[in-house]
Amino acid sequence: MTLRDVPLRSAPVANPGTALDEALRLMEGDPLKTVVLVDDGMFMGFFDQEAVESGGIPRDTDSALLTVGPYARRPPAIVDWNRTVEDALAEMERERQDVLPVVQNIRYVGVVTREDLANLTAG
Repeated sequence: MTLRDVPLRSAPVANPGTALDEALRLMEGDPLKTVVLVDDGMFMGFFDQEAVESGGIPRDTDSALLTVGPYARRPPAIVDWNRTVEDALAEMERERQDVLPVVQNIRYVGVVTREDLANLTAG
């Protein structure tokens, strides 16, 4: 089974120029606490709790005046939807990553979680 056969999760999507305060609102409202940054259909990175806790966001600046792009992070693993579920799960475990962006060629199509994939391989 490949990732194209798996129901992908949707996560809030923003572009790198989105105001940081809007990205924070989107992240807080998402069960995965993740905003996916996409520009012209291409995956650019994640804005998540790890990005917030990295210490890079200035504390004394109005977040409405900043854009999210500089504060996003690029996860270690990104997989094409032609990869097998087992390969994707192994990659996530190797990189200690719980949310995995899935692309078709270079276009962002969704995310899967480690739990999603583990449940598929267990059944």
